[in-house]
Amino acid sequence: MPRQPTWVLIAFIVFLVFGFLFLTRAYSGCGATVSGFTTCTAYEVAKDFKEVFGWAIAMCVAYIAVSPVWKQLELMRVDVDISSIKFLDQEIEALKRLKGGVQTALDPLFGYIQGHSQIDEDYA
Repeated sequence: MPRQPTWVLIAFIVFLVFGFLFLTRAYSGCGATVSGFTTCTAYEVAKDFKEVFGWAIAMCVAYIAVSPVWKQLELMRVDVDISSIKFLDQEIEALKRLKGGVQTALDPLFGYIQGHSQIDEDYA
C-alpha cells in the first residue's frame, strides 16, 4: 500500500485537472475586462499560471520519487563506512604483527650493540 502523501498528491493532481477542465468549460465566456476579484479573475489567474502549477506538481512528484533513492544512498554510505572500519581494523592488526616481527628481529641487534660498545642503553 502506498504511503499517504502519495495518495494525497494523486488526489490533488486529479482535483487540479478536473477543476481546470471545469473552469475552462464554465468560464470560457468571461469578458476581457474584469474589475475586482471574481470567479472570472480566478479563472484568468489559473489559466495564466497553469504552467507554474504544473511545474510545482512535477517537483512534488519528483521529490516523492527521489526520497527512497536518498534513503538507499544513505544506507550504502553507512555500509561503506562499516566495511572501511573492518578493513582498517585488519590493517592495524597486520601492522601490529609486522611491528612485533621487526621488534623480534632487532632485539638480537640491540643486545649485540649493548654488549660490544660503550653506548648507553637509551641510545642503543
